[in-house]
Amino acid sequence: MRIAFQVFPGQHWLGGVTTMEDLLIALRSLAADAPTIVLVVWENTAESDYAAVLPYVDETMRAQYPSARVSTPAASPLSRRQRIMRRLGRPAIPPPDLQAAVLRAHGVDCSFSVVLEGRRDLSVPLLIWFYDFQHRHLPHLFSPQEREQRDRILRREAELATHVIVKSASVADDFRAFAPLYAAKVRQLPWVAHIPDTVYSQDPRSVLSKYNLPEKYFYLPNQFWKHKNHAAVFQALALLRARGVFPFVVCSGSLIDNREPAYGGQVLQSLSRLNLREQVALLDVVPRGDVFPLMRQALCVINPSLFEGFGLSVAEIKSLGKRALLADLPALREQDPAGSQYFDPHDPQALAECLEMLWRTGAAGPDLDLEGAARAELPLRQLAFAQSFMAIAREATGRRSPDIPPAQSVHE
Repeated sequence: MRIAFQVFPGQHWLGGVTTMEDLLIALRSLAADAPTIVLVVWENTAESDYAAVLPYVDETMRAQYPSARVSTPAASPLSRRQRIMRRLGRPAIPPPDLQAAVLRAHGVDCSFSVVLEGRRDLSVPLLIWFYDFQHRHLPHLFSPQEREQRDRILRREAELATHVIVKSASVADDFRAFAPLYAAKVRQLPWVAHIPDTVYSQDPRSVLSKYNLPEKYFYLPNQFWKHKNHAAVFQALALLRARGVFPFVVCSGSLIDNREPAYGGQVLQSLSRLNLREQVALLDVVPRGDVFPLMRQALCVINPSLFEGFGLSVAEIKSLGKRALLADLPALREQDPAGSQYFDPHDPQALAECLEMLWRTGAAGPDLDLEGAARAELPLRQLAFAQSFMAIAREATGRRSPDIPPAQSVHE
């Protein structure tokens, strides 16, 4: 089977590229049963923009990036006929502005895609990854126009998709509530983060001198977006400081929140106001090769987010074998990596108590027992991940393999 992968260039969304890399690496574990992987390289971008995933790609193809000016199908009579035909289980006829057939022309059987606003090419079955419905859970972080735009794009993608892929049951529930007409399209695919074997062969303390860090610290690898809730961690540190307890926290991730450009400056101001400058290291974006050593050396990895549709850092913790201190969110509970503790992300006092206990009793550096168990399980988890994805692709193309069950269908 030839599967095309439609992604954003790396500089646009680092987490999305990492997610795609995890999937392609898992598919390679199928060996002779692996599909031919075709990467769509958008016009006006360079192949170097896709450097993270290129090592796992068999071929590349050029395509025009979809235009946001495509009219919404729901506005046309042909679109209404299209929906009726789908309900009757008959092939739908694409409207004229969706007649592009670049994928089919390249011999592609199926496409796996991020959400695209002006999608045109419906020439092959589409698996569309829905990340989350954050704009509905945290509407105050979005303007009314942004919320309306997201709803419009997601409804259109739900209509056009052969299957909608989600990473968690919580996103599946959100999708059913958002687009009940298309609930039968949802397939939950438990994602597995890849950990290179080379991670375990190096002493994680090698990153300490590079970033001038102490040997003992908590690690918070979230982007500095407002919903990632760094504020709760800083408030917890201030509470502990008043009690004479001084944990150190290392933060990595972009300091730029496109939705609220002033937020990065507010973070720096809060550190000064709370007198925490000497207890927090802000590393900005670090090379991917440094993230796992920073995790391994940490006393614990923290994710204090107010909302997650999945939680990539938590998937990495689970695959790596690292203790975690996590916001008590449904998507993070689903993953439940070994050694996890949970706290109310709205309660800095509860977080402070967890931090103090771990700071007083925990040890920095790798937990060899957790790492050994995670490392032994990872190949089997990746194989099951790849097989589940291929089962969805075969189902979409009518080629379901009788010996591999389809991934979980999540509809009433």
